[in-house]
Amino acid sequence: MRIVITGRQGQIARALFEADSALGVEVTTVGRPELDLAEPETIEPALRAASPDIVINAAAYTAVDQAESEPEIAAKINKAGAGAVAAAAKALGAPIIHLSTDYVFDGAKTSAYVEDDPVAPASAYGASKLAGEQAVAAANCDHLILRTSWFTLPTARTLCERCSPLPKHEKRYGSLQISMVALPMHRILLRQLFELLRTC
Repeated sequence: MRIVITGRQGQIARALFEADSALGVEVTTVGRPELDLAEPETIEPALRAASPDIVINAAAYTAVDQAESEPEIAAKINKAGAGAVAAAAKALGAPIIHLSTDYVFDGAKTSAYVEDDPVAPASAYGASKLAGEQAVAAANCDHLILRTSWFTLPTARTLCERCSPLPKHEKRYGSLQISMVALPMHRILLRQLFELLRTC
């Protein structure tokens, strides 16, 4: 079985590619310039060349704050691009696992979110990802949508690392919000993806 993952340079694609021996399957990654979600005409030819049995769409526009000033670009990639990946997978007879985000919720719930909680994105990024989920579902009935958060690899430069060089006397962080999470989240997500792939 060959798993093809979009978003070659992303953390999720890299992690899955490096862990392919644990899956016991062939893992191939595709990305720009051959496959570019902002250029829908590149998507089906790139996937066809990769000959997938299963497609994992990990490619996305992920600049959460920047999306507020360029919502059209975020939507082009996260909605139209994701839908085109799902449609291409369907044309090739492959199911798709589409990676989304907890930003489709408004964050007001005080306990953990579950799949059937009402969606209410509070940002342009979240709205674009929700639209992407809907586009994927409409384009390929053989789909699975996986909402994730705080995925990071041990080698990645995380938010905490970016903040740590700030001068010790600096106390004002503007609108920065920091959530307390239990890391390493990458192992949890990879384990769940492995289990899902074994059932495909």
